[in-house]
Amino acid sequence: MKLRSPFQGVLGVALGVAAAACGSATTRTSAVAGSPSSSPTEAVDAGADELFGTWLLRARKSDGETHPVGRCLIDANGHAPSELRPALQPVPLPPKDLDAQLASDELLLLSPWGTLGTKKAPRVTVLATVTFAPPVDASEAVVVAFTDRGVHVRGLGAPSTPVALDDQSARMRLESGWKSPQLVITAEAAVPWSRIRSFLASVPESLRTDATLAVALPEGTRINDGVDSARNATPRCDNWQELDDNGSIDVANTQRILGELFTEAQSRCGLELVRGGLSTLRVEVTARVNGAGEVIAVCDASPPSNPSTGANECLVDEVKRVVLPRNGDTRPVDLRIPVTLNANAPPKTPAVCETSEPE
Repeated sequence: MKLRSPFQGVLGVALGVAAAACGSATTRTSAVAGSPSSSPTEAVDAGADELFGTWLLRARKSDGETHPVGRCLIDANGHAPSELRPALQPVPLPPKDLDAQLASDELLLLSPWGTLGTKKAPRVTVLATVTFAPPVDASEAVVVAFTDRGVHVRGLGAPSTPVALDDQSARMRLESGWKSPQLVITAEAAVPWSRIRSFLASVPESLRTDATLAVALPEGTRINDGVDSARNATPRCDNWQELDDNGSIDVANTQRILGELFTEAQSRCGLELVRGGLSTLRVEVTARVNGAGEVIAVCDASPPSNPSTGANECLVDEVKRVVLPRNGDTRPVDLRIPVTLNANAPPKTPAVCETSEPE
């Protein structure tokens, strides 16, 4: 059964990333410290004088309301209201002493998109993102780390700079080295939010338009060899066995549910498309639904000529978790679901907002 819909003549929702920027990026990573996570967790406001480590400890225990991505990391009052979207679960806690780790031969950034960095240096420090992180090149990521000795400013691939800088020197280094960086902000456990905000607010606005929070993992942490490998490929429909007696389904409500599902998934799957360097992709999924409305089998029916991207697997993952309404017919039913995915630029998260309620 190929569902028809008011969207595009078939049940295919045109997905644009920017329209619903609050979706989380789908996790593609694994590491020895903690387990991968793709789900957004609760957000916890940090007071201006609360310590970085204390806030993270509260954040991973809280059951509070979430805030949308796109709000700044730190508002005018020094609060940090951003939703957590950690690369690892449970959310790692920051170290007490970070200066020695920042003198490593290389810094690696572990995010839901994989690992940035070569992983070839003998001594590395791994930073794991804890808020939304768009897919970026290693050359664009700049670590700004706050310790009791000062501020470290270092690109992922840059040589180590073991000496922490004062605020003015750190700001000058940032201004002279990068034009539009993706800031990766981290700190020792005892650094207060007011300290972090004070420095970031002094940086030219053009250098703080996009930022993510990260935590340094324990010294000696190594990334597994398979971290950057693609997720398990969705099976093709080449050997799909058609049903002898295809059932029926509540078409109108199925259209509505799948439309809502793909709208919510657009930023996750659209960012996979951005990562693959594509602007649009048409994916067709075949799903078998049992009498209870559960998807029990799925395959990729897209043309073989389609580029291979994580967007296909992302959309299939969304279909796998849905439960669809049946109309009393308990026979299994096969659905062919075409989706057109359009990619726009991923959302930006300003490091600092000048008002408590950013626009």
